Amino acid sequence: AAPVTVAGVSYQLTCLLGSGGSCSVYGVADEELVLKEFKEDASEKCWAEAINLGTMKRAGVPNIPRVVGQEGKYLVMAPRAKHFSKDERKGRIFKREHAEQLHNILKVTHQIGWVHRDVRPCNFFIHNGKVLLGDWADAKFVDDKRWKDWHEGCPKGWTPPFVYSLYTPHPAQDWYSFVK
Repeated sequence: AAPVTVAGVSYQLTCLLGSGGSCSVYGVADEELVLKEFKEDASEKCWAEAINLGTMKRAGVPNIPRVVGQEGKYLVMAPRAKHFSKDERKGRIFKREHAEQLHNILKVTHQIGWVHRDVRPCNFFIHNGKVLLGDWADAKFVDDKRWKDWHEGCPKGWTPPFVYSLYTPHPAQDWYSFVK
């Protein structure tokens, strides 16, 4: 495959690591990086994820990816972390320390007034023994009144039913998804 240039830096894609509803994630020749390619109709999510990750990093939210570069529909992040296996996602290998790390990520996120909105096993990664929470494109600031349909875009079944009657983001959504 031809290299992809993001913010003036060329990245050689090495393999497809995974894909979801709005993007595909690739490994790059530098093994510490990943490149997310958003679908054309989801390029706004690319920008939102870069902004949200920067906001979370500056606020001290632990164990989240770091943005290396963003341009158009491409987002380059570090570190390149391993997805939890199917056994780990079903709780067979998921350790108490992993749950505590995820709890801490959400606790700090909520303390600064944000809700992740997509806490589910496919967004859990592990790097050097630490759990990372990915996919911050749909995260919302609780007091942002612009979000009338803020629950739109959240995966069906991962939001507690009572939250749909609320008109502002609520941490209950993250905790419900976390324990589901």
